Amino acid sequence: MICSEIFKTELAWRPPEDFLGFASGASSCVMLDSGGESPEGRWSWLCPRPVSTLVLRQGVLKRDGVEIAQGTDVWSCIRAMLRPRSAEDLPFPGGVIGLASYEAGMRLERIASRHMSDEPELIAMLCDDFFAFDRLEKRL
Repeated sequence: MICSEIFKTELAWRPPEDFLGFASGASSCVMLDSGGESPEGRWSWLCPRPVSTLVLRQGVLKRDGVEIAQGTDVWSCIRAMLRPRSAEDLPFPGGVIGLASYEAGMRLERIASRHMSDEPELIAMLCDDFFAFDRLEKRL
């Protein structure tokens, strides 16, 4: 059973960089750092151990290191990772964080390139447990 309820614990304020050690040894992690203390850039997020990771590299799609059947649509895989969640006081209550490369856009548009890269075309991570840093109010 998937739990969509949010459980929050407020901690004494410390900046995001103090928590990077939690990602040590993790096979993947994600950090979105606003670096600001203005209302527009107040939030930063650190998910040191995502629940699930989807990677597209050179046309091969893997979820948690296991290859997915050839021809499977990466965008439907990302949609399948989503879970309904809400938290009125957090602008991001958890979910999928990802990065799509320029090459991913070319693949989507079926544009060929003579340049090859070993870097992932797309990475998407499901983040259920994370640190939320409110830099404006100095809350963690």
